[in-house]
Amino acid sequence: MAWHWAVYLSGIAAVCGSAISPRLMRKAVAADGEFIFAEEGEAMMVDDHHPPACREDYSCDRDMESEDQSTMRIAVYTYNIGGYEAMRSDFVPCVPPGVDAFLFIDEVGMRRFGKTVKQWQDLGWHIRNFTQIPGTKHVSGPRLTSKSLKFTPPSWLLNGTWHWLVEHDGNIVLDLHRLRHFVQKLRKRSLVLLNWGYHTDCTGDGFKCFMTEVSSMLTERVQYVASSRMNVLKWKELLEKMHVGKLTHGGRKYLPPNYYETNVIFRNLKHSKARKVRDAFEKTFLKCQEIQRDQFLLPFFLWQDKLSHSTEAMPIQSLVEDLGYCMVGTRVGRN
Repeated sequence: MAWHWAVYLSGIAAVCGSAISPRLMRKAVAADGEFIFAEEGEAMMVDDHHPPACREDYSCDRDMESEDQSTMRIAVYTYNIGGYEAMRSDFVPCVPPGVDAFLFIDEVGMRRFGKTVKQWQDLGWHIRNFTQIPGTKHVSGPRLTSKSLKFTPPSWLLNGTWHWLVEHDGNIVLDLHRLRHFVQKLRKRSLVLLNWGYHTDCTGDGFKCFMTEVSSMLTERVQYVASSRMNVLKWKELLEKMHVGKLTHGGRKYLPPNYYETNVIFRNLKHSKARKVRDAFEKTFLKCQEIQRDQFLLPFFLWQDKLSHSTEAMPIQSLVEDLGYCMVGTRVGRN
């Protein structure tokens, strides 16, 4: 019997009129092809809005599988700019050999979270001070600085001896001890991103996912695009025209196969298309000066540079199972 993770959302609640919280179930495929669901108890829960909450410290003293002896080197980084997030003192992953981990923080963060930053340092993280860049009339300085780190990090991170560069938001946690084994399986990919499809199934149709998210933020979650609303509307109109062929790029309609959640990014720095990925990321950052949500932008520039098919759209269940991917509640406001 083959096992896979699945989220089982009971439809009985609608019939009985009672509220049943989504629970993570283990889905078994029996010999006759039928699906069997069994509750997974303490497993991390994935719902259709958020990654699972963290429950386990990825500490230095826990029992580990034998370390991979390959020479692959990996750099990991995250950041805290402008106090957008509280610095967490728990769920900070220990850094294993073969991985270099960096925390970028500005002066505001150091003043507020200096003691906590020291805890990160004690677990093997290198602390790097970073100065905010000016914002624009559409995007605040702290937010734009975070985007610059996400898409155009310091050149020494891109031009060093690392094989993979892994970036994640400050509220995301990964088990760094499992990272090398994870990326080894993906060495033929230039880029690995989280598939947005756990929100809405749009397999093979990234444009459908884009329209779902952009429409939601224009009509319901308006705070996410409040200062760049007009630019978002123009961007949406442009992509709609390209999708139906009223406008094209090199004769191609805009038909992206996937849509991505960008809170974790794995870049294969030794891939033959690494330079093209860098170009697409630089274009994404430039557009981030006009539009607050980078998820609206990155899929287009990957498609434009013909990188969609060398980009792995990783299901969230795979990240949870293989890397202990989870989220902590650090956000204190929107910038």
